[in-house]
Amino acid sequence: MFGAMGQLCTALFGLVMLYYYAIYVIGGVIYIIAKSSSIPSTLIITIIMIPIMFLIIWAWTSFCKKILIKNKRAYLEKEGLYEQYKDLIENK
Repeated sequence: MFGAMGQLCTALFGLVMLYYYAIYVIGGVIYIIAKSSSIPSTLIITIIMIPIMFLIIWAWTSFCKKILIKNKRAYLEKEGLYEQYKDLIENK
């Protein structure tokens, strides 16, 4: 139970940080556009910041889905205990 809670808290913390970063990027882009007199420099910064934001969000969600969060069946299969668990459930 504590393992699942730890995984969930880690994933939730990471997602909160990603959303804070997304707000930071969007706010930064809006600020740069509002204060900038030259459009080309603003465009370059926007082209750099926004894809990085999406890349970080994609990387974190992939990490959570593939490595961090595991369901009970995947865990038991990894430990070699799934067949025993299945037999135990069927014999109830």
